[in-house]
Amino acid sequence: MAQKAYRYRFYPTTEQETLLQPGRWFVSLLYQSPTIATLGAWWWEKINKT
Repeated sequence: MAQKAYRYRFYPTTEQETLLQPGRWFVSLLYQSPTIATLGAWWWEKINKT
């Protein structure tokens, strides 16, 4: 059985956008945290080898 991927688009109203605005930084932080951790570990190893 083949699996399908779905992509959804969200178009909030102005009222919904004002309600969602305070939590946007947190979602961005959660999304970027693995990348930040990987780069930090790479940089830490690079510094400690010299």
